[in-house]
Amino acid sequence: MENELLGLMRMHDMFHGLDDDEIAELVDSSEVVDFDAGEIVLSVGERLNSLYLVVKGRLKLTLKTPGGEQRTVRYVSAGDQLGAISLFTGDDFPFRATVEEPAVMLRISHETAYETLDRFPNLRKNLLKQVGLGVQNAVLTQRKRTLAKVVSFIHADDDTRAIVGEIAQRLASCEKIGVLCDSEVPEYDSKIPLKSLRNPDGSYINEPQVREIVKEWADIERVFLVVDRLHPREKLARLVELSDIVFCMSTTKNSNETIGELRQLYLATPSWKSKTHFVWVLKDDEQIVPLVPELSSLVERDFKVHLAQTGELARLRKQGVTRIVHYLRGVSVGLALSGGAAHGMAHLGVLKALDEAGITIDRIAGTSAGVLTGVVYCSGLTPDWGVEHFTEDLEPGSIYKKLPKGDGFFVLRKYRGNQWDPMLRKYFDDWRLEQLPIPLSTVTTDLISAGAVIRRTGDAVDSILESINLPILSEPICRDGMLLMDGGFVNNLPCDLLVKDGCNFVIGVDVSEHVEHKVGDNTPSTPKEKMKMPGIVATLMRCLQVQAHNLGEVGARAADLIIAPDVSHIDPTAFVKAPEMSVIGYETTQRSMARIREGLANLDSGLFGKNA
Repeated sequence: MENELLGLMRMHDMFHGLDDDEIAELVDSSEVVDFDAGEIVLSVGERLNSLYLVVKGRLKLTLKTPGGEQRTVRYVSAGDQLGAISLFTGDDFPFRATVEEPAVMLRISHETAYETLDRFPNLRKNLLKQVGLGVQNAVLTQRKRTLAKVVSFIHADDDTRAIVGEIAQRLASCEKIGVLCDSEVPEYDSKIPLKSLRNPDGSYINEPQVREIVKEWADIERVFLVVDRLHPREKLARLVELSDIVFCMSTTKNSNETIGELRQLYLATPSWKSKTHFVWVLKDDEQIVPLVPELSSLVERDFKVHLAQTGELARLRKQGVTRIVHYLRGVSVGLALSGGAAHGMAHLGVLKALDEAGITIDRIAGTSAGVLTGVVYCSGLTPDWGVEHFTEDLEPGSIYKKLPKGDGFFVLRKYRGNQWDPMLRKYFDDWRLEQLPIPLSTVTTDLISAGAVIRRTGDAVDSILESINLPILSEPICRDGMLLMDGGFVNNLPCDLLVKDGCNFVIGVDVSEHVEHKVGDNTPSTPKEKMKMPGIVATLMRCLQVQAHNLGEVGARAADLIIAPDVSHIDPTAFVKAPEMSVIGYETTQRSMARIREGLANLDSGLFGKNA
């Protein structure tokens, strides 16, 4: 146990830069404590006289709401700490800490902590860094955001108007909405107050009249201004000035004209960019939006909504509308998909379960296999599509099936023969990340800078190839002064990227959390004389598994909830078992659904509460 504890300590962020003697000295002067699942470690208002370093397991921090319920604030896992703020301020502990998974912690008395922080500068630096990161995450994921009072929607045609009706109706379930429109349309619920922006003679009302109506609607929480882009430019500019948020809505057919109008508005008042957004409205035969490099310089961000009412793309209409509703409510739900070779096929089952539950994801971040499955979902294709096509495309031929360890040789050939690119291009062509319906961030490792490369734009297939590029099996990809390899080396579960992108509810999917204690035919009980040397592919995959397993605990710290499908019994090269792994991911997510809904309800009870 002592050797195991020392090994866990070496991996703890608090001990970076300390040698084994220094770590051992600190352990000897502290107390190692074990906790079972369900135990309450610390309670709200408890006077702390110790600092706790979590070396194993996972804890949940909760606060009691005015109604008496426990609201989850965040999770604490291996590598994190409890009580640092109390150490510096002397304040009582503000949360209740409950053990989610059996935990081992190092309890250091304040007296010992003060002494060792003074003696070991690296320990002091690491603790201050952890406290700083905690404050940063609290600021970036602030739970209560100010709602925009006046929201303008500038339209291109009647198709785009219909989408606003759905947004208004969805918000009306948890807010009091009023609509000022330049033409009355049937898309609005009769319960939503509706007034015209036109006088009886057809002329437009002026800005003071608009302000007066907004003032009269004292009990209205949010006002929609719905106008055509052909609205007189001077009056349009005044409405934009009056608005807190502006959505310019356009189909691809008339996007050039809409962007032209947008450009004129931006040139007149560049500061409007920060409150202006673009909404692409796609027809039934359109899966992605056109590439408009200029758009990012004109608007804060863009959204994609499909018009399809039936067929595979119909779910994208509802999801697209929901993402705009989330944005207006200050909600951003992020999903991090880990690396894990073929085990990443379990992600597809997770995504299917979330789809069926009606949980809309606003952003995805992926590493390696998480990028492979993430591009499928973010492009609008269904998880079942991914299972079907990956199973078909990645099934070893008959010659490999006859060979021992044939799956490994097949994967090796896939890399050495540069066969990933043509396989993916037939589905994704030259699509770029910024054209996909759902924003996606990808993680790759640059060997030259020894750091992470984060892609949010650029060729989607290239982003996959970079992030799944395994060493030994393939050479580094040379691009723009970088040597690019698998993203799992630097960030296997990129929850932190989602926090930095503004997500305030983050779900991490870690297919590497569970590791089978078996490599080839070797187990912990195999006698030395009967042990067999695994092949090069099996050895490499195992090394990546071990690394991913340990890095996953680091990535999990920024998550509100972790889903960990146990696919450890399946060979990480067996892509052909995608259906089985997808089912495991689906069933694991269903078991986590109550916790997901609880977390979302804590974030916004109006949108996600029982009556929503």
